[in-house]
Amino acid sequence: MLDVGAGGQSMLSIFPNGRRILSLDLKVARGVDVAASAANLPFQSRCFDTVISVDTLEHVDESLRSLVICELKRVAKRRVVIHCPLEDGSTYRGRYYDLLFFKWQCAAKGEVDGATREHVANAPISARFLSDEGFLTTGTMNCMVWFSCMKLQALSPLMGLFVATVYFALSSKRNSAPFWGGLSVYTRGA
Repeated sequence: MLDVGAGGQSMLSIFPNGRRILSLDLKVARGVDVAASAANLPFQSRCFDTVISVDTLEHVDESLRSLVICELKRVAKRRVVIHCPLEDGSTYRGRYYDLLFFKWQCAAKGEVDGATREHVANAPISARFLSDEGFLTTGTMNCMVWFSCMKLQALSPLMGLFVATVYFALSSKRNSAPFWGGLSVYTRGA
């Protein structure tokens, strides 16, 4: 399995599934196995059973996104799984809530983290774009749940993690639209 844009050791490596998970990121960091651009993956075609990219595509310039998608699909034998914020004005409102979080950080903290700056600086991604690339998308994370958890995490990472865990466990609203993002799956031959 290949985790593109992992930022460090793949979060999936905590699951003892017997598979080797290779971590790739543009920047050299602890836990990154390969430092390379997602737009030019240094692997042979179809050499990974599954390729995942979690919360990375929104950090890629719009002019390179199709190339990144092609590269992810090229190195995957069976499937590509992408999670990212999406925007369509109704079902998906990731861009709108990223902007709200940006404004909240400015007001509450006087500064904005780098990831949120990139979300806002880059063009939004639509489910339609991913659909046109052959992906099936399911909404993830209700916008208000996401926004509440992000504010808590920004104020206190440990408190944010605790509250998010409890809120996700108890909230029936977490899986209802509008969604902040989507889980998009491409299956070769489907």
